[in-house]
Amino acid sequence: MSLALRLSTQRNIYKVTLIAPRRASSTGSSVRTLMATFKDPASPFYLAPGTAGPASPDEMPSSTHRDIHTSSSTLTDDAETSQVSEKSTSSADAPSVTQHAPPLSSQPYAYDDERRKLRSLNPYEVKHVLQELGYDPGSFLEQRIVWGDMDSFQHVNNVRYLRFLESSRIRYMANLGRRLGGPKREQAMIKGKGVSLILKSIDLSFRRPVTYPDTLLVAHRPVCPPTLEGTSFPFHAIAYSYTQQALVLTSNSECVWYDYDRLRKAEPERPVWKAILEVSESWATKR
Repeated sequence: MSLALRLSTQRNIYKVTLIAPRRASSTGSSVRTLMATFKDPASPFYLAPGTAGPASPDEMPSSTHRDIHTSSSTLTDDAETSQVSEKSTSSADAPSVTQHAPPLSSQPYAYDDERRKLRSLNPYEVKHVLQELGYDPGSFLEQRIVWGDMDSFQHVNNVRYLRFLESSRIRYMANLGRRLGGPKREQAMIKGKGVSLILKSIDLSFRRPVTYPDTLLVAHRPVCPPTLEGTSFPFHAIAYSYTQQALVLTSNSECVWYDYDRLRKAEPERPVWKAILEVSESWATKR
């Protein structure tokens, strides 16, 4: 806003007055313009007579088919994180994108089978069920919880789970390297030699608080791309409490095949994908 200065003298006293220019009010015209967009059928904000607008700016129109997966941090009666799947009724014929272990899906995996099946199981039973669900036994890690894992909130600190998942993931990589090329390839996989894996992203859902003493079973399931090509390699992972006999954590992560010698992404040879797929299928047939 620009200001004008007016200098006047009265009785040898200098007086400075700041004069702000008047600005026409645009409130009325802005409101009229906004209301016009609601009445214009060509406007994306058009509201037909007798209909109501969204309850919030983030609410999607009901005419758009969608599958929404949300996680609530509030514990339900069985202390598990709730997963909500929502569909609009206007696209009843449209297929749902939700599948069991969907490869490279745009929607996060909901772990419905794990939540339903991993209840009140002893260590032997939970390992058997995880193999049925496609989790690789080579990644199984029985992580003992020590008192120092807890924080001032009297449960295992959330950051600890990243380490637990890392240890399980490294176990998987070591076993994969051994299958592909024996001890030499195993060491290369876990020491960043040649083509190996590097973590790109990870998310965690904390479903139950864990306290000392306890032992967690941490496991990973590889998600092979449908075309068996590319550099992306996603994983599903879980943590199961032996004390609570319940699922306490789920995680979705994405690794990338990386050439540590050339310091760039590298697509693995097709036999690598085939070996991964064959191992996963072999465990599935042993159930």
